[in-house]
Amino acid sequence: MAIAHRAVRSHSCTFEVWDGDIDDEEVRAHLLRLADDPEWPPGALNLVDLSTVRIISIPDPALVALLREGTVLETVLQTALVVPQSVGARTPRYDAAARATGVTTFPDIRSASAHLGIPPETSIGIVGRLRQSL
Repeated sequence: MAIAHRAVRSHSCTFEVWDGDIDDEEVRAHLLRLADDPEWPPGALNLVDLSTVRIISIPDPALVALLREGTVLETVLQTALVVPQSVGARTPRYDAAARATGVTTFPDIRSASAHLGIPPETSIGIVGRLRQSL
């Protein structure tokens, strides 16, 4: 359905909310919005709330590599994913995918935020506003 993001330089973090069914077209549009955002990337941190995703299309690794080229994200990136309860962040298949992509999974925004060193209230507020914008 939709993806929203906000680059926040004061926390060196890009916050994202992915909601509903996300197809290839929406992923490409999201990558283009990131590329067009003059505030992106604000730093090497990324907090992505996937808690309300139903069906998801994984971004093309070549497009992601091109987007990150020449930025701090090319060599340094720390991503915290908040995954849907139904997925089960600790299933072997999901853990393997997370390791392969260099992300860490969490059951909620509070723990993902703490992992990145961002005050949880800050992340909860930003993610809440992004969710409202969808």
